[in-house]
Amino acid sequence: MKTIKCLCFYTIEHGNKKGLKAGEIYAYKMKSPVEVEGEPVQILHNHIWQEGPILQKKDAVYYLTYSCGNWMDSTYHLRYALSDNILGPYTEKPDTILKTNDLVKGPGHHFLFKDKDGNDWVVYHGWDVDFTARYPRIDRFYVDEENQRVFSNGPTFTPQPIQNL
Repeated sequence: MKTIKCLCFYTIEHGNKKGLKAGEIYAYKMKSPVEVEGEPVQILHNHIWQEGPILQKKDAVYYLTYSCGNWMDSTYHLRYALSDNILGPYTEKPDTILKTNDLVKGPGHHFLFKDKDGNDWVVYHGWDVDFTARYPRIDRFYVDEENQRVFSNGPTFTPQPIQNL
């Protein structure tokens, strides 16, 4: 995946002077690394709240990954949507990248990176089963050969071996 010239963000109500709605995902085109061009464009609002967007491109497909649900319970999870245009429209896929299982509750708010061997990884946090603490976690992240499905081997609760960072 490669770097793209777009700033992707979600809004909160505090200090929002543009009238953007809280919990929606917007994007700006960028003139430079520090200067935006034009007005923000809403690129996703499929849930009551979505946050932590990351936008990447592989081949001709833009992947928007984000968290949604209530961060304080098992509904919090990591989803994705696809587009052939950086500013959308984005089609949300029905499957999730990370969701609650028997050992990890409410996984989300992530970051994606590649190791030196070119493997994709997702770093995120998730609650323990008793909801007493959230811990950082890391798992492999995959895109299928048709560039239409994103998935991971998580959420996991054990250390994951990374050979080449």
